[in-house]
Amino acid sequence: MYRSSRSVTRTGRLFHSSPLCLNTVQPQSTPPKPVESPERDDGVRPDGKPVLPERLREATSLLRRYITKATGDTAISVRKRADGFTVVTQALFSELGGQLNRATGYEEIELLKKKVEDQGIFLLA
Repeated sequence: MYRSSRSVTRTGRLFHSSPLCLNTVQPQSTPPKPVESPERDDGVRPDGKPVLPERLREATSLLRRYITKATGDTAISVRKRADGFTVVTQALFSELGGQLNRATGYEEIELLKKKVEDQGIFLLA
């Protein structure tokens, strides 16, 4: 029976067997890597991810784009609402501070301090 040339790795050496050359020792080069098809019969790619049918891949891609857009739109909406809330809150706290000063009498104390400082400036001059 005629055999074509093939390579067999044994104990670190590469042997060629052919009808013309039997057991000729050659220095071993890097052994060729096995070639795997991108899609195996078991429905799993070499990287371990499942092989998806074309329609499912298209639907997945469409869903990813939709989720990305919806996430971006939601982030913008939340940011705008937060900015509006910040503006209103700052105005309310500023007003609240003024009312608290009037209620506790602190505003009058500040006016008296200002008068004393003004009189001190006139006495030193």
